[in-house]
Amino acid sequence: MSQVRCIKANIPVLFFKEDDKYVAYSRALDLSTCGDTEKDAWKMFREALGIFLAETTKMGTLAEVMDDC
Repeated sequence: MSQVRCIKANIPVLFFKEDDKYVAYSRALDLSTCGDTEKDAWKMFREALGIFLAETTKMGTLAEVMDDC
């Protein structure tokens, strides 16, 4: 039977403008995205984070990746 786990974490995300795009970057996860607005960059970051967590969980490497971060 599968277990559902909820993890609450504060992950620092830096927002900055580069040329005509806004970048959302987390040094802690070495993960970044961009968008036309800060809001778009944040939306894309949340989506990328979800994919990152889902894939590392599926591969069984989430704990190892988090230790490295």
